[in-house]
Amino acid sequence: MGYILDGTDWDDNLDGTAGDDDIYGYAGYDSLFGGRGDDYLNGGTGIDEAFYNGYRDEYSVLADGGQFWVKDLVGDDGLDLLLNVERLNFADGAVALDIDGNGGEAYRLYQAAFNREPDEVGLGFWISHLDHGDSLRAVAQGFVNSDEFRATYGSNASAVDIVVRLYANVLHRAPEPAGLEHWVNILTTGKDTVAGVLVGFSESAENYAQLIGKMQDGVDYQPFV
Repeated sequence: MGYILDGTDWDDNLDGTAGDDDIYGYAGYDSLFGGRGDDYLNGGTGIDEAFYNGYRDEYSVLADGGQFWVKDLVGDDGLDLLLNVERLNFADGAVALDIDGNGGEAYRLYQAAFNREPDEVGLGFWISHLDHGDSLRAVAQGFVNSDEFRATYGSNASAVDIVVRLYANVLHRAPEPAGLEHWVNILTTGKDTVAGVLVGFSESAENYAQLIGKMQDGVDYQPFV
C-alpha cells in the first residue's frame, strides 16, 4: 500500500513511505524521496531532484520516452518511474537527466570546446552556474577564459585556428571553404565573440546527434556546493 503526496507551488520536500507512492511536486524546485517500494515521482515544473540512499553504481537509470526508470539493484528502494525530474542524487554523486536543459548544455559545451567528456567535478560546477541563472554564453566565456582552452587553442589563436579546431571537435573533419569563411568572418568582423561561436557549435544539431547516445540516460556529475 502506498500514498499520494501532493506538493505546492513552492519548493517542497516530499518524503514517501515504505509502500508504492505517487509523489507530485508541481511548481517550485522540489526534493522528492520515494523511499522503499515502487514509486512514481512527478516533479512538475522547476528543477526537481530525486534522492536515493545508496551509491550511484547500485542503481540503473534508463530513459523511456521522456521519462526515466530508476531501479535499485541491491536494496529495497524498488523500481521508480520519474517524470519531470531533472536530477538524481545518490550517496556519492548525482545524475543530470535534463539533457535538453542545463545538464545537457553543460555536457555538450565540453565536447565542443575540448573534444572530451567532462570531468564530473567540472560538470557539476558549470551546471550549478546555469541553474543559478548564468546564460550558456556566459558559461562558454568561462571556458574560453580557462587554462585548458588556452592550452588547447593557443594563447594567441587566430579566428581560423579556433574555427578549424571546433570543426574537428564537433564534426570530426576539416571545415569546407564556405563554412570556414562564414565563421571566420563572424569572428573577425566582431559580429560575435569566440564564446558565442562556441555556443553555436555546441548546440548544433550535429553535436547533439553525436552525443545523444552518451547523454540519453543522464550524465553523471558531482554537485557543486
